[in-house]
Amino acid sequence: MTTATITLNPGTGGDKPLVDTLTTVDGVAAPAGASVQFVKVGHGAASDFKTASAANPMPVAGAFFQATQPISGTVAVSNMVTQGLTDTQLRLTAVPVSGTVAVSNMVAQGLTDTQIRATALPVSGAFFQATQPVSGPATDTQLRATPLPVTMSNTLALTDTQLRATPVPVSGALSVTANGIISTVNSTSVALAANGVFTGPAEDITEFADVRLMVFADQPSAVDGLQLQQSTNGTNWDSIDAFTVPATTGRPFSVGASARFFRIVYTNGATAQTAFRLQTKLYKAYGKGASVRPQDARSNENDFEEVLGFGMVYNGVGWDRARGDAINGLRTQMTAVTAVTVLSVANTAATLTLPAPAAGQFHYVTRIRITLHNPTITAVAAAATTLAFTSTNLPGALAWTDGNALAAGTSKTVVDEQLENGIKSSAAATATTITAPLAGAGVQSRITAYFYTGP
Repeated sequence: MTTATITLNPGTGGDKPLVDTLTTVDGVAAPAGASVQFVKVGHGAASDFKTASAANPMPVAGAFFQATQPISGTVAVSNMVTQGLTDTQLRLTAVPVSGTVAVSNMVAQGLTDTQIRATALPVSGAFFQATQPVSGPATDTQLRATPLPVTMSNTLALTDTQLRATPVPVSGALSVTANGIISTVNSTSVALAANGVFTGPAEDITEFADVRLMVFADQPSAVDGLQLQQSTNGTNWDSIDAFTVPATTGRPFSVGASARFFRIVYTNGATAQTAFRLQTKLYKAYGKGASVRPQDARSNENDFEEVLGFGMVYNGVGWDRARGDAINGLRTQMTAVTAVTVLSVANTAATLTLPAPAAGQFHYVTRIRITLHNPTITAVAAAATTLAFTSTNLPGALAWTDGNALAAGTSKTVVDEQLENGIKSSAAATATTITAPLAGAGVQSRITAYFYTGP
């Protein structure tokens, strides 16, 4: 390059700027004698001028940075990715950077696993410096393909190739959360003093569907001393399942995870414990409840699911478990029908008595049959006489009537009522009677009743 001077104001003298004699312009031979003036470069907004220098570098427009361009300060790589830089541009940009590239941004920009692998920059987002166990729905292919222990989420739907190809430095051990984990904060083995209380902290169970616990104590708890509490905000414990825990009996309990937060509150009884073991386990999938065998004793503290279920009967205030014994049996589980009969002597009153049932039990009479028999050779002549047959402890003082005429050597039926559902006696634990009057000379009365007892 040759230099020369030219005079801007040859008439009166003045400054002499430098020029450069040109030999080529854009790769083509320059015209003879062509030259270009040297100028200082500045920049700035309207009505403002800044001299280009290390302190005031020229601004560069666009997404791509020349690797040889001096830039002061640092450029956030995430800004580069946001501007749509390719992997090649990222790799060629020899600019000091601050922060890290979020892999999620790179994936969002459509970068392939090759591009991610080729980006020799620190990254964050889906891949972390692993000091935590793996969580989230990572596939087995992704886990097997990743030669390093990482913590990740599958929300970005990264392929196994992307996982395998990303050379992210990590540390820590690989751990996979399966269906169930042990709650370390709502479990304890520290024995409680008399009336002592264990209160676990609010534990976030958002990702879990079922809460189970096993408890053993050598002393009984206070009444409703075991409480499985749930809260929507970790402050107001609006849902409480309470149980009384017996002594020296290991018991499982479970509750569905309905709110965000959960905790255990356990209150011991009046005697200090020497052994206490309470462990809570959180499940991501609901499983079968505690196992109870048909021959095991039941109580209101049972918390289980089984094929055999309790029948529930509303007593007007609450729900009772229906029982199947002779005293409290369901009507569908009635005792066998019993028949009682009585035969009078000739022309004598007769009374049939159903013995009083147990406390709380009633008679259910399903059939009543009354017949008159004249075994003599003399007829009973008709007369203005009405035979009255009466009862006690049956609704409406049930009674029957008939005439007195009866031919010699014959019988007649006064009543034979078949009752489909049975007539329930009026009073519990009370005898029920049916009485036949004097029926005439030589006439005998036969009274038969069929019944069962129930509540």
